[in-house]
Amino acid sequence: MGEEKELALRKYAELYEHSKAVLAEELARSHRTDEKASKYLTALSLVLGALVFFFQQLVDKQLLPPQGMLDCLIFQAMIVLFGAALLAWWFVFSCLRNDKFVKAPLDQATINFYDANELIDIYYAMAKGNMDALAQNKCVGNRKSQALYRGYWAMNVAVVAMAVLFLLLLVRYWNLSAL
Repeated sequence: MGEEKELALRKYAELYEHSKAVLAEELARSHRTDEKASKYLTALSLVLGALVFFFQQLVDKQLLPPQGMLDCLIFQAMIVLFGAALLAWWFVFSCLRNDKFVKAPLDQATINFYDANELIDIYYAMAKGNMDALAQNKCVGNRKSQALYRGYWAMNVAVVAMAVLFLLLLVRYWNLSAL
């Protein structure tokens, strides 16, 4: 009977170690998402500041009110660009919300549990707790990843809008210098 107990103990010890590793990987995934989001947020904050300055310069050059179809297209491209950049900033910022990750507690109740139970039961309970924490943490991590993906998608829209805006401004400049 001693050998069976030893085998069961090793089995649950391995289960517990595996659950710790999987939980740690999920936390690491969330940290990588946060790092990427903070880099994107920094860049987007600078871009939004530059866009406000750029738009002010365009308005100062009598682009508003629009005079003709080309000016209307330029104004619409400006709105799409600013809106997409602002939306990207919002999504990336929402990724950095202070979501609480579930971890194994270390309190008096935990110590009492350890004192009152056999090692095999402790391994099993801790593995089960890590499995439950993993399920909740995956939901948080997936929500963060989804927000970052949406922010990245909005950044792509902003890049396309910026390219269209620069082409329209080039055409406008070319038309004005031809006069």
